[in-house]
Amino acid sequence: MAVLHGSWLLNDNDFFLWGETWRRLRPDAHPSGETTTIAAHPFALSPDELHQSLQQHQLHLAADCPPEEQPLQLPSFEDDSGRVRPLHSARPVPEASAVTLHPWRVSGLRLRPEHTLALLRQLPLTVAETDQKQSLVGPDLKLWQHLSRWSLDLLARGKFVPGFVSVPMDISKPVGSFSSIAPKIAIASTALVNSFLKSVGRSHLRPSTLTAATPLPSL
Repeated sequence: MAVLHGSWLLNDNDFFLWGETWRRLRPDAHPSGETTTIAAHPFALSPDELHQSLQQHQLHLAADCPPEEQPLQLPSFEDDSGRVRPLHSARPVPEASAVTLHPWRVSGLRLRPEHTLALLRQLPLTVAETDQKQSLVGPDLKLWQHLSRWSLDLLARGKFVPGFVSVPMDISKPVGSFSSIAPKIAIASTALVNSFLKSVGRSHLRPSTLTAATPLPSL
């Protein structure tokens, strides 16, 4: 069964969606510990396989989400032969001392904020503990799912400051924007979360038509 994952691309304000599935690995499917190139993630779904998996689970995604490839640092371990393998999220975790972060080249899809929000709204919020390993939603995607719901809560409670930002191509025509007033949270990458909240928050207001250059409605 496929497991969905996701990462917010801070520099692009887009979302990277990818999936993994268990498959038997060839001996050359994972690199040795000493390598200078980033190997392809052997469990990652291709963009076509990812689309098929979404359709099988009746999850609707916009047709104009282009294929994407990203280098990701993912939990990995060395097998008995000394080769590095990615840790599949559905398998038992080895001892913590045996797990390290290793770069992998992962294929997936690039989603704009409004498409990200539309997908996250379709995912189940809770999964029975006994079915956790069979869940379609990976733990990282659950984080973004809850953050998207939190951004809606912040908007509903007026926890934002309206303002203006300059458009790079025409600084004489600023457009409306806002910054969320999120409570202080203990999280490693505050900038990453704030970027996600701001981009997805705009999509909450006008999810189908709002673009980066569209003024926000009066609030």
